[in-house]
Amino acid sequence: MSASVRTALAPLCETLVARAGHEAERDLHEARQDAGMMVANARKTAQAIIDDAAEQARAGANAMLATEEARSRQAARAVELVAQREVFEELTTEVTTSLARRGDPVLRDRLATRVRTVLGGGAQVRDAPGGGVIGEASGRLLDLSFHTAAARGVEELGADVERLWAP
Repeated sequence: MSASVRTALAPLCETLVARAGHEAERDLHEARQDAGMMVANARKTAQAIIDDAAEQARAGANAMLATEEARSRQAARAVELVAQREVFEELTTEVTTSLARRGDPVLRDRLATRVRTVLGGGAQVRDAPGGGVIGEASGRLLDLSFHTAAARGVEELGADVERLWAP
């Protein structure tokens, strides 16, 4: 290219270079804005993910806590029921022992008579372990043992017996 052509094209070249520079600056500015929006959106998305994960963790922890609380209540209730059963059995045993200590032959005869009245005159009557009697006739059984009588008596106390383990 000759010097005169170069001189003639110089203003055009300068204009093209300037225009290209402005376009590059505009493109760079737009790219920076786009990048800024992308970063802002990525931060919002990341925060939403973090918030969701935290909520899920809280929900999971609350569920685990509720499960553990339920287990604790069940375990406490089981211990309470065992203690109540022990008190019930102890009271029943004390009543049974007290009746057996009497060694009252008249009471035994009255119980045997009751068996024969309920089951019939041919009922077999035998002494029950711990006192009282058990009668059998025609496949039927009547338990008039001291232990059964004591257990029934304690059961009949109903809510009154609960005072034994109430605070």
